[in-house]
Amino acid sequence: MELKYPSLQLSLALAFWGWQSDMLAYAATVLLLVVISHRTPWRWEMEKAEFHRIGDLTAVLLGFAIIYFYSSDSDTLAVYSILRWLPVLSLPLLLGQLYSMGQLLPLSALFYSMRRYGITTTVDIRLPYAYLCILAAGSGNATDQSYFIGVAAFTLLVLWTSRSGRHTGVIWFLSFLLAGCLGYGIQTGLVKLQEAFEEWAVDWFADWEPDPFKTRTAIGDRGKLKLSSRVILQVSPDDFPLRHPLLLKEAAYDRYSGQYWTTGNSTFQTVTQLHQANTEPLIPTETALNHITVLHLLAQHSVLLALPNGMLSLQGPPEENLLRNKLGTVKWLETPPVVRYQIAYVASDKGSSTPTPFDTQLIPSTAKMLEPLKQELGLSRLTHEQAVASVANFFATRFAYTLDLGNSRDEKEALADFLYRRHAGHCEYFATATALLLRVAGVPTRYVVGYSVQEPDSAAKTYRVRQRHAHAWTEAYVNGAWQTLDNTPSRWAEEEAKADPWWQTMTDLWSDWAIQLKVWQWDRAKQHNKENIPWWAWLVIPLSVWLGWRLYQSRKRVASVQGLQHDDNSADQFEDPEYARLVEQLLAEGHPPRNLGETPLQWLRRLGLNAYEDQVLGYYRRRYKGNAVDTFIPHTLAQER
Repeated sequence: MELKYPSLQLSLALAFWGWQSDMLAYAATVLLLVVISHRTPWRWEMEKAEFHRIGDLTAVLLGFAIIYFYSSDSDTLAVYSILRWLPVLSLPLLLGQLYSMGQLLPLSALFYSMRRYGITTTVDIRLPYAYLCILAAGSGNATDQSYFIGVAAFTLLVLWTSRSGRHTGVIWFLSFLLAGCLGYGIQTGLVKLQEAFEEWAVDWFADWEPDPFKTRTAIGDRGKLKLSSRVILQVSPDDFPLRHPLLLKEAAYDRYSGQYWTTGNSTFQTVTQLHQANTEPLIPTETALNHITVLHLLAQHSVLLALPNGMLSLQGPPEENLLRNKLGTVKWLETPPVVRYQIAYVASDKGSSTPTPFDTQLIPSTAKMLEPLKQELGLSRLTHEQAVASVANFFATRFAYTLDLGNSRDEKEALADFLYRRHAGHCEYFATATALLLRVAGVPTRYVVGYSVQEPDSAAKTYRVRQRHAHAWTEAYVNGAWQTLDNTPSRWAEEEAKADPWWQTMTDLWSDWAIQLKVWQWDRAKQHNKENIPWWAWLVIPLSVWLGWRLYQSRKRVASVQGLQHDDNSADQFEDPEYARLVEQLLAEGHPPRNLGETPLQWLRRLGLNAYEDQVLGYYRRRYKGNAVDTFIPHTLAQER
């Protein structure tokens, strides 16, 4: 059964698209062009090749849109943005049909394969275009049931006009209502199934990454990142190059369970709550000696900020989107596509927040495991400064850096294996062992993870921070301030850089270009209102001017035919038995019918049947009897010769 085209269907679909996707201005413009096509008598005589050009134009516009939306940074997924603009991108096809004389679109304009074989199938795209508008309306992501109701009502309109007469309208409507209820129930069930699956997925992935916001870590976590050369941070100091070592702290921990580091008070509070509690403000106004800009390149909904010690001010994140815990870990919620922030800090400032009981806590099993080293190093008899120096010398003279830890051991025995047998490991082991040995001496310590800033890019005057630059170190509270202690052998960065592939330079060039493009797009997007036309849409202007000029020239030819066609249509409405028999005779003899806009005399002369001209002139006299017959016939003959 062929679907009928209901009246007002296209208009309703355009209005629904404009309402749901917040594109009312564009929908109104398209609707105006559709209405004009019904009101104006102008039509263009378009050949198949011209329809093909319109199809090619639509394909080019769609290609530009795909490239633009997938290369731009927006809070909306690219596929939804493309879907939202589909009615505009497909508009040339619709207008090509509505303003053509044939009122149909060759299917070969949509499919290149049909052009090769010369297939002449035509299609009325008004109904498909209307459903395309309905599909595009879904890009609005309405939180209520308006979209489902609109789709159901539109489908009801289309099917009602094409329904079979075998059943009454009541039965048909009840059947449709039942189908709609079943569809709504299935849709609701799928949404709940998705939510349940997402919850299950979160629980399942929790076994692989227990805490994406670093409320706990285990020995080996940093090592899992080590061999990746992907650039995840870009640090730009105002004074390049840096004149001091720079470690960016991402998270700190104060409790060790024998396997995991955790945070004793991991609750995040808003910056406002911290200010009300009279704690150290996160964004004070003091002037600092050093300034850096950090560009965070991992696309995440929320991120932990990588911050230096001695931070005095932070600019970029809105204060209402910042959370902070008691140990100084800062979380940025609802991040934009480009996470960028500026930091002012004093490199010599170590921080003076008061230690907590968790900072000296040791569980019995860990204390027992460390007892031999406590006795060997005499940690219980040393001052805090002496203990720090003794532990640093212990690791510097007896241990080596390595990523190859050989056969795996029980995680509970990993630290003992590192201290008493292997004497080699990566930063996670050195930082953990340093923190625990100093606690044996009574020194408050914390385990810290973050990144080491060490790879300069002189051309761009920035520093690349790769995943393999992820680092762990210790903070110890000595002489009333938190001191940074990094007992990992200094050659660890050189060792890891050896693992870079030979094509790393080319990868970095591509990465730098992609970063610059991403930042440029985001900065440009912030300067323009969301309602502005995308840059790719301006490409339509020269194309539209060219196409309009071509159509205007074509309109002149068609308009001249319209005048002749008016006389011809008037003649066809006049019933003349003799002329009708003549036409029937010629068609029966196998002659082709008259073309659109062709008068009877032009038709005879095209067929070379001048012998019948007297009969046609007699038809003219009978048709135009009375007024100006003698004037009309010579004028017509002069025009048609």
